[in-house]
Amino acid sequence: TGQADTRRCGKPLERNMRLLASIGFAFLLSFLAAYVAFAAVGDYQSSWDTAGSGNGNPQGIAWDGTYFWVTDISDDEVYKYNASGVYQSVSWDTAGSGAGSPQGITWDGTNFWILDQGDDLVYKYNASGVYQSVSWSTVGSGAADGVGITWDGTYFWVMDQADDLAYKYN
Repeated sequence: TGQADTRRCGKPLERNMRLLASIGFAFLLSFLAAYVAFAAVGDYQSSWDTAGSGNGNPQGIAWDGTYFWVTDISDDEVYKYNASGVYQSVSWDTAGSGAGSPQGITWDGTNFWILDQGDDLVYKYNASGVYQSVSWSTVGSGAADGVGITWDGTYFWVMDQADDLAYKYN
């Protein structure tokens, strides 16, 4: 009977140990997955230099799905970089359209929109950097010191540093 009892107790014990081991393993896997997910987002990966392309005072950055576009507030230019940060020998002027202090830039899937800190206007440029004779003011809404702009697929959002507010525009 001692053997039978051991087997009877042993089987459930063995099953429970396997269950605990699998639960522990599952917990470990979920912990590792959470850790890997956390580690994958926000961990420093690399950097790239903009000064070599002539962009000595970069301000805003936008991604069009293929390239980065970076504004330079000193020379009133927008510079194109590939995903690795290599300058693509493409830049375009914003001052000719009136945007003499390009601060922020965003891409709406068709056009670039540049927030100019000097005159508090947002200027529209096509994908080739040609001004589209469209601009609008942020001052009337209260955003008189805009520093950043983004497009959420429906609205433009301008961040104002004077009053620490985000302003929504259609």
